Amino acid sequence: MLQIDHDFLLLPDAMHLVHEYHSEGYRVALIGFDFNSMYLAALNTVDYVKLSFQSDSYNHKSAVEVLRQLGKETVGYHVDSKEAYMRATELGIQHMQGSYIASTLPSSIHSLNLIHSNFFRLVVAITREEPSFIEIEEIIVRDVTLTYSLLKLVNSAFFALRSRVTSVQQALVILGLEQLKQWIYLLSFNPDGKAPIEFIKTSLLRASFCEALCVCIKDMPVPKSEAYLMGLFSTLGALLQIPLEQALAEISLCGEVRDALLTGAGRCGMLFQLVLSYEKADWHRISEYAEQLGIPQSVLSQKYLECMEKVNGIWRQITQVL
Repeated sequence: MLQIDHDFLLLPDAMHLVHEYHSEGYRVALIGFDFNSMYLAALNTVDYVKLSFQSDSYNHKSAVEVLRQLGKETVGYHVDSKEAYMRATELGIQHMQGSYIASTLPSSIHSLNLIHSNFFRLVVAITREEPSFIEIEEIIVRDVTLTYSLLKLVNSAFFALRSRVTSVQQALVILGLEQLKQWIYLLSFNPDGKAPIEFIKTSLLRASFCEALCVCIKDMPVPKSEAYLMGLFSTLGALLQIPLEQALAEISLCGEVRDALLTGAGRCGMLFQLVLSYEKADWHRISEYAEQLGIPQSVLSQKYLECMEKVNGIWRQITQVL
């Protein structure tokens, strides 16, 4: 899904790109709604309209009625309390996002299984200061799911190999440790199709966005490769269903990245909070962090679109086989 805010409506080049994505089958979500010609004209390209429930003072009744008549689906975001959930339900909001919603969703992942799983052992092994190729291979070959997923990944259209790879050792040689580190979440796929696909896509997009913005910021204490891992492993606690601090305790990450993920400290912390704010469409915090990091908001929009295009393109190629 492509998410756009009202600023995009004023940018012809950006809207042209949005139209292209929409014509290719991407769903488009517009953040916010107002009764003026600019918004109404843009609705031809919009599938969802996102309405904030962050404040009790927000009254979306008229907007919901109009959107329903126009055949647009509504998404309530910042549904962070039971009261906000009740208001959204009464209005007939079709989809919801927020911490309250997340807390009520049943988990399909068992923490005790994953924290002791070969997948987590692989994450630990590959993030060591000096990773052991032999240890990594041994972990993968004794787990049918990891072996299956690794071979499917290497044989996907993304790598476009001339001959089919049939061994774990050969797959690791082709990927290399750095690429395996980047695509580690893809190995959580299961052959039974129960893998958290949207979760993995979100993780990859967050990682790519951190990496892309890192090179735009002066005086960053980490290279873009570490910024990528910061975005990727920021979701590790959610994947394992344990506190993030517990998950990171087993992983070798640089101090700046660890502090950023756990406390939000430093310039890495500001970058991470900027990415999270962009996900939540929290424009006040976006402006605040972007100014502190010296990133023009037009660059933010451009980089987000580029990262989304990159991740979606890679995903399409990889999932032709996965």
